[in-house]
Amino acid sequence: MTKGALSQDFIVPPFSVLSARAKEWQDRKRLWLDLGIDSGEGRKEDLLSGYASAMAKWSEINGKGTASGSWASKSIFDPVLTELCYAWFCPPEGKVLDPFAGGSVRGLVAASTGLAAIYDETEIN
Repeated sequence: MTKGALSQDFIVPPFSVLSARAKEWQDRKRLWLDLGIDSGEGRKEDLLSGYASAMAKWSEINGKGTASGSWASKSIFDPVLTELCYAWFCPPEGKVLDPFAGGSVRGLVAASTGLAAIYDETEIN
């Protein structure tokens, strides 16, 4: 992410391949996560237990013997990607409808960037 006018308007220039591995992306993501975003908040603990069991069984069959607990985790919706989507596609003072309700990231980023977030989506936050 450069410091030119496009970066000021769009955060990341909108005609580029997005690289979540880039230093600038990781730095910005760290800033969001330092605010205390926990995407797993509000979701059941055993959300991926079926997947974890299947992957552990597959590992056992292949001789890798990975425990099912190592496969169980919750994904974190990238707050930088969320911020970019809002900056690029949401009109000023727009409203965010979150079809992936459950994690906190979309609602928290919306509220932090001045967009309206539906209360039901962000109640846990």
